[in-house]
Amino acid sequence: MRGSRRRGLGLGLFAVLFATYAYFFQGGGWNQNGRFAQVRALVEQGRFAIDDYLVYGLRRATGEPVLERHALPPGIRLRRVMEIAASGDLARHPIRGDLYPIKPPGSVLLAAPAYAAALASERLLGVSPDRWSALTFNAYWTTLLSVGLAGALLGVLVLAASRRLYPELPERRHLAAGLALGLGTLILPYSTALFDHVPTAIGAFLAFYCVLRAREADGAIEGRRVPLWLLAGGFSAGFAVVSNYMAAVLAAIVGGYALRVPGRLWRAGWYVLGGLPWAVFLAGYHQAAFGSPLTLGNLRAHGYFASEGELLGIFGAPPGEVLWKLLVSEHRGLFFSSPVLALALIPGLWWMARRGRRAEAVVCLLAFLALWLTNSAFNFWHAGWSYGPRLLVPALPFLALGLAPVFDRLPRLATAAAVVSALLLFFATAVDMQPPPDFERPVRDYLLPLARGDEVTVAGAPVSGRVSANPIGFYEGWFYTLFPRDSREARWNSFNLGELLAPGSPLSLAPLGLFLTVALPLLWRRARDAE
Repeated sequence: MRGSRRRGLGLGLFAVLFATYAYFFQGGGWNQNGRFAQVRALVEQGRFAIDDYLVYGLRRATGEPVLERHALPPGIRLRRVMEIAASGDLARHPIRGDLYPIKPPGSVLLAAPAYAAALASERLLGVSPDRWSALTFNAYWTTLLSVGLAGALLGVLVLAASRRLYPELPERRHLAAGLALGLGTLILPYSTALFDHVPTAIGAFLAFYCVLRAREADGAIEGRRVPLWLLAGGFSAGFAVVSNYMAAVLAAIVGGYALRVPGRLWRAGWYVLGGLPWAVFLAGYHQAAFGSPLTLGNLRAHGYFASEGELLGIFGAPPGEVLWKLLVSEHRGLFFSSPVLALALIPGLWWMARRGRRAEAVVCLLAFLALWLTNSAFNFWHAGWSYGPRLLVPALPFLALGLAPVFDRLPRLATAAAVVSALLLFFATAVDMQPPPDFERPVRDYLLPLARGDEVTVAGAPVSGRVSANPIGFYEGWFYTLFPRDSREARWNSFNLGELLAPGSPLSLAPLGLFLTVALPLLWRRARDAE
């Protein structure tokens, strides 16, 4: 009975997180538009090149204007493409000249099945996928069933890992850690947009969880499963790298942890073997897209993305000011957006080590430090239009493993920090999770004015909207390039589901608030009953 209640708790946590992420859709932008273009190219044409899905125009038909895709002019320069395309995150093959996103394609592979299902349904109904309403719905649906699904599963995975690390703690402490990660960290906003950080996070953390299971295998039956756990761990780590290159440091850290699996040293080779298919795939993708198996996309992009004299064109020495800003500044501070994670780091990981989990505490600490230093050395350390330090998102589930002992020993402080974190992140998610990087104080100078109903100027264009303020669609790279500002299309390029009842109003958030007010106490009661 206790086991079934524990399984029910995991399902309940998944339902709460998935429903929350499903409520929001963040609209377009360079990052997500390039990925969605590749999703369409892969499903509709069976190729990774995105030339045919970058430029849209309007065709006047009976009634409303209709979106239509345009071919790129022959011999057009990359800089000009960036000015007219739906995304500027583009790299060009050195010989053929066809175009690809500068990012690796892991999140695209994850999203393709959902888009294929939507496309098949629309073809049966005779609906064009280039129609604005279909394009917007497909982007929402594809995001939800890839990134949103990964975010909800990540919360459940943290719950499961926390139980293994601290079996003596009550279920409510593990549930609190999963909820704090899913609702009180950047996992929340980035599970509602087609970015790669949440898929990367679940790949890297699942690799850690699999190695943890291999290390704790006990008995003859469990012992025979060790190679399978290590293979699965390596495969998950490989997927993380294929989603985001920075995950290579996490894959290496978890690989070092795999060396501590009991038994002969060669057992850790299963971890390497698990990641080998992804390494072969990525080398083949680089060869096809960028002309060499070891060439990254930014080296085939416009010079805007590369810095001369830096490692791989993007990494230099980490500036001390940037290190500080990534932790505590309003601009991109991790602990500003999620103060509960400060408790997870100190004293959470310390208490993890004191409970006999020193190796796991070291892995979690190294995962955070590695991405923090890598992010600070990146030439675009602020990561462009985004809320918080989004490049640190893959390290967040590792930090969250320090939360259960904090909720056990400092319940009031931890709860207060988690509530503040959740309120701040819900606010950013509801208004716009993509503040431009030139707003040094995005909450006070961008999000709050929008929430008050004020107009904010961004890149020379007026932006307004008390909720779902981002007006950029998946068919454009900048504001209002096709549809005017006051059009239905511009207003609904980003949305929350409550706006079906109260468009553009903060009241649109009330249904989600009511759902969480009912669901969270029920979930808490289930956790108590499972103890």
